[in-house]
Amino acid sequence: LGRPPLVSFFRVTLRLTAPAAAGGAALVFVAIVNELTATLLLSPNGTRTLATQFWSKSSEIDYTGAAPYALLMILLSAPMTYLLFQ
Repeated sequence: LGRPPLVSFFRVTLRLTAPAAAGGAALVFVAIVNELTATLLLSPNGTRTLATQFWSKSSEIDYTGAAPYALLMILLSAPMTYLLFQ
C-alpha cells in the first residue's frame, strides 16, 4: 500500500517465508550430515568425513573410537533438529 515492491518484499514476503526457508535448510542440513550411503558410494579413495570415520570404527566394533564421531554428528544435528520443531 504505497511502498515500493522491494520494500514490501522484505517486510512482508520474506518475513512470512523465513520460517519455512529455515525449516527447509535444517532438513537439508540434517539429511546431509547423516547421509552415509551417498558418502560411501561417491567419495574418492582416502576421503575422510564424519560419516565414513564413524562407519569404519563401528564396523570394526571399536565403539569407543566411534563415540566421538557419533557425538559430533549429534551435536551438529541437534540445533537444526531444534529449529525444525519450533
